Amino acid sequence: MKARPLLLRALLAFVLATLCFMLLAASAADATPVDAKLPQMVKDALRPETPYIPARAGWDGPMAKNSAVAQMNVTQMLAEANHMRAMREAIREAAIPDPRIAGGLLALIFLLRELRQRQRRATVIEMPLRHGPEELKAA
Repeated sequence: MKARPLLLRALLAFVLATLCFMLLAASAADATPVDAKLPQMVKDALRPETPYIPARAGWDGPMAKNSAVAQMNVTQMLAEANHMRAMREAIREAAIPDPRIAGGLLALIFLLRELRQRQRRATVIEMPLRHGPEELKAA
């Protein structure tokens, strides 16, 4: 197979995959229309930002009375959060391939295909003649 049809086929596959992705992404997009009224937007921008107020849920509720136990629970929660963060990072690193490896694999694929094509071109098949070379010259 020649390189040009192969590249055209790869380009066509890429374009079709991109088109399908765009169509699927557009069909799943739901948006609520926003009425942008300038006076309301100016009023919202000038209003001071509400300060963050921590929640008081369970402030005097069934919490551990011993501060050492409470500290251990907080430490345990933070350790679990760090562990989950590390797991997500490891999965992210495993899911995203290294571009150098991907490029090397692509180069290896193309080089092996070229090697196979050269071997096929190097094979010469001689066809037997029905007539001798002298008869062909006379005709």
